[in-house]
Amino acid sequence: MKQPRRTVIKTIGAGSIGLGTIGTAAATTTITIDGGGDDIWGDTDAFHYFYEEVDGDFDVTVKIDELENTDGWAKAGLMVRQSLAADEEHAMVRKTPGNDTSVQWRSDGGDEAESTTSDGGEDLRRVPGGTMTAEWQRLVRQGETIRAYGSNDGENWTLIAELSPSNGTVDFAGSAYVGLAVTSRNEGTLCTAAFSNLSGLSPSSNDDIGDVAVSGSVSTTDGDTGGDDPAPVVSTGSASNVTASSASLGGAVDELGGADSAVVSFEYRPSGARSWTTTASQTLSSSGTFSYQVGDLSSDTTYEFRAVLETSDGDGDRGSINTVETAVNETDGVVVEGAGTDIWNESDEGHYYFTDVSGDFDAVVAVDGLEGTDPYAKAGLMVRETLDPEAKNVMIRRTSGHDTSVQWRPEPGGESTSLTSDAGRSERETSGGTIDADYQRLVRNGETLRAYASENGEDWTLVADLSSDAIDLAESGYLGLAVTSHNAGTLCAAEFSELTGVSPTHSRDIGDVEVAGSVSGDDGAPVDTNPVVATGSATDVSATTATLTGRLDSVGRASSATVTFGYRAVGAESWTTTDGRTLSGPGSVDIEITDLSRETDYEFRAVVEASDGDTDTGAVATFTTGESDTGPVVTTGEVSEIDATSATLNGHLERIGGQASTADVAFEVRPVADDDEDDAEWSRSSTETLEEPGEFRGNVRGLSSETDYEYRAVVEADDGDGDAGEIGTFTTGEAHNDGGAHYDYTDGFTTPAPWLEDEAVDVYRIQEATRRAVEGPFQASGPRVIVFETSGVIDLGGDRLEVTEDKCWIAGQTAPSPGITFINGMVAVGANDCVVQHIRSRIGPGSDGNIQGNDSFNTQDDTTNNVVDHVTASWGTDECMSVGYDTNRTTYTNNLIYEGLYDPYGDGSDHNYGTLVGNGADNVTLAGNVWAKCRSRMPRLKGDTRSVVANNLCYFFDEGGIADGSTETSFVGNAYLGTIAPDDNVLEGGDAYLEDNVTYDPSLDSDTDFATSNELSSPPLWPDGLETMSASEVEEHNLRYAGARPADRTANDERIVREIANRAGNDRLDSAYDYWIPTPDAVGGYPDLPENTHSLSVPDSGLREWLEGWALAVEEPGASPP
Repeated sequence: MKQPRRTVIKTIGAGSIGLGTIGTAAATTTITIDGGGDDIWGDTDAFHYFYEEVDGDFDVTVKIDELENTDGWAKAGLMVRQSLAADEEHAMVRKTPGNDTSVQWRSDGGDEAESTTSDGGEDLRRVPGGTMTAEWQRLVRQGETIRAYGSNDGENWTLIAELSPSNGTVDFAGSAYVGLAVTSRNEGTLCTAAFSNLSGLSPSSNDDIGDVAVSGSVSTTDGDTGGDDPAPVVSTGSASNVTASSASLGGAVDELGGADSAVVSFEYRPSGARSWTTTASQTLSSSGTFSYQVGDLSSDTTYEFRAVLETSDGDGDRGSINTVETAVNETDGVVVEGAGTDIWNESDEGHYYFTDVSGDFDAVVAVDGLEGTDPYAKAGLMVRETLDPEAKNVMIRRTSGHDTSVQWRPEPGGESTSLTSDAGRSERETSGGTIDADYQRLVRNGETLRAYASENGEDWTLVADLSSDAIDLAESGYLGLAVTSHNAGTLCAAEFSELTGVSPTHSRDIGDVEVAGSVSGDDGAPVDTNPVVATGSATDVSATTATLTGRLDSVGRASSATVTFGYRAVGAESWTTTDGRTLSGPGSVDIEITDLSRETDYEFRAVVEASDGDTDTGAVATFTTGESDTGPVVTTGEVSEIDATSATLNGHLERIGGQASTADVAFEVRPVADDDEDDAEWSRSSTETLEEPGEFRGNVRGLSSETDYEYRAVVEADDGDGDAGEIGTFTTGEAHNDGGAHYDYTDGFTTPAPWLEDEAVDVYRIQEATRRAVEGPFQASGPRVIVFETSGVIDLGGDRLEVTEDKCWIAGQTAPSPGITFINGMVAVGANDCVVQHIRSRIGPGSDGNIQGNDSFNTQDDTTNNVVDHVTASWGTDECMSVGYDTNRTTYTNNLIYEGLYDPYGDGSDHNYGTLVGNGADNVTLAGNVWAKCRSRMPRLKGDTRSVVANNLCYFFDEGGIADGSTETSFVGNAYLGTIAPDDNVLEGGDAYLEDNVTYDPSLDSDTDFATSNELSSPPLWPDGLETMSASEVEEHNLRYAGARPADRTANDERIVREIANRAGNDRLDSAYDYWIPTPDAVGGYPDLPENTHSLSVPDSGLREWLEGWALAVEEPGASPP
């Protein structure tokens, strides 16, 4: 089974995880890696890496069991890379969801990556096209040569590529990092990959590599024990008591796992060194902190260190790598500490020590020291137009690894450029655009900005001369010292001295940094800075009121600060001041103002006064009050296109309302109540959002034939006002009794119950709705028909109810209304030559806490010639209705399959799947079924299966159909509605004949195909005489006929049909878990149905016709039982 999309069984954050020694003993260990990042490609990578440092040769193999399709080029596989830098030399065997398995490499740090599928790697291909289908990967180093292989069985290997210095590709040092890499190729989204059978490697650390927006993680599950192997967790802390030659390293044991004690120590080395030095160890018998004082360190040196743990049961872990710098040189200036991912691209993150500036300036500073948190950590003089992260700016940047240069952002939110990039090449005044210098000078003269550098602060070299053609800054802005660590969550310290030409008064973080920065003197004492306040926007603006918002970014060096707002009508002379809000630290402020004039332009600004007397005033913003509030008005129109089960309603939005900008319109419908009955609850159609008055219409489906209905148009504006139109009426048409559903239980590859006419048949009458009453007949031997003389709910008590003997026909259609519903346990067919009709199975979470294998209904492995027709299956924790492994001739027709449960046990487990067809299942027919409110597997066609999937309806899903590479399927006339991922293919993988499949409400993106399958020109299999409907007919037909007793549906089945017809989930496509359900309680809990009884007269002959007559009676309104 596929790993849950966001389940983490044993999560270790951006730190590390210990697996002990991985070899043949770990073959059943599943390693699940969640990785983000925009790609492993180009000249820099962004991904999650589970790795260890390996000296010399290696031979590593792994199997990739699952890879989530976050993008066709999402990647997972074995990797070797020279270092953990984002632009480093590497080689990778990569598996992708949409492009099979191939090999890529980067020959040197910062180079563009190549692959066996790219033009630059064409000569190194060892397989046609440079790609192959493979579940297994192998990566081998022998001397200077790297060889990459693929396999489908882990035994027979195919060489994909051979890389070495001799062919101009990779040239690794003696030691390199080897591990498992995963990238989602979808920034901000995690991709889940599941690995097993890892050998030749013992990864002990995991980290995000490069600039990823969402942190990845690693978890393991031990398949031998059937449960989790508790992992120890150690985290690296910070260094304290740092001198020129020593430091106290800190760490913490967060989890001992299943062990009684752990031996802990630290490893440390100068940054860039290959080998680690290990401290003396100490033993802990419980979680907690520990430290060790190391000496004999070199002064003015950056060291890396990490905590290491080995438990008494042999498990191990390593913490993330932190750094400490010895002998920070004292200066006569200031130290600015800043975090942030970078000052670059479209938005900045860092710390800024600044003041307001207007007109010309000439500022000088010495950058005496810069902590090496990243080669592109930056420090230097900056002028910026505003304090917004996306603002225009110019910065003289000193970096840890790339000397001094100049960068600038010419437009708000635009891409940054620099003298070292192609776009800034024309502005260079020095060779290569860089210079080795400690002193910086930034000068503005009119519209021109000039940047200089110097080794001594006296002899200046012009580095850049930027005119208004390069960047056109406003006259007023901000000037000061900026620092970014280029390492999110880590502070970088920069030391400045000899600052002239500017006197900073404010200090604040720019952008969304994880760790707040600061400013201090060279003696470590805080520098007095003014508070910083920013004006926000006006919200909840009405004709006479508004809420003013702002943010206090810093209290300076004071203990608290009071924020107020000044406001006035545009053009007025004096400001009105609001009451104040006092804060002791950064935070948001909002204050409501009243008694405003209607339809008037106002301006406002945030003002702060700190407790030490320092002040600041934010920028001026504006808003306009509205007209007098009026509500929306809607009118009910005529009804058109009425048939037996649906109608098209019309309405008109006359007015949105004075305070609203949009309005949601819909229709409400209910049956007309008899004089002695209470009115029924209104049922609402799907909504449509209008921005201006006009006509609208809506389709309502799932109605009862020959029934009087009343309806009305309704509207709700975005300011909360609403209206309802006058009530109209209509009557649905007569149902066409054409013999039931399009698909009969005799369709497909099965021969239903051939024993019914040829052998002596026992008839079992169920007269009470209990497990005891049905279990005996279900498991009796010999040909038998089970009929029901009672209705009701049968509680299975949390255990499976299985048909264990061949030749059984379960005839739920014979029960009196409202039929038979099984709850709290799986209903399964573990026998051959069986027919199951017109029952409902609602398993629910159960009590075992396990999601795997808990389907609501299934046919078991190795069964043959079984029919499941008009069955309702819901609330499964694995799939809702599945076909077993190695089965033959299985037919599922007209079934209603819905609401797989997510997180049913509150532990993050998340399957909520539809239907799985197990490995080796042959001659499977899935026709006329409905899947709804399941995340995926509609259907999942596993390896070596052969199936026909025809005229099924699917509503509200993430992943639609999934086919393994060795499947064959005829996929015809299916309708997929309500996808939450219109950029994903509906059917992925396998060999498929595709015809007349549609998606709508919403449709797929214009550049997204329905399927990624290997498309066949003709059906690989097809039942004799099977005729399909047009896909345009599927929704109306299947909603009319799917599930148990469609003419006598219970409340839950009626609800799901109504939700599909009204597109009830379409307003939650961006928040699907608000619509998927975790437990039956979310929709009212297990049903409580009446136990009605009747007596059946079962004929001695013509039994098949008698059963078919009873089936028609519960499928077609108005049809009578035999």
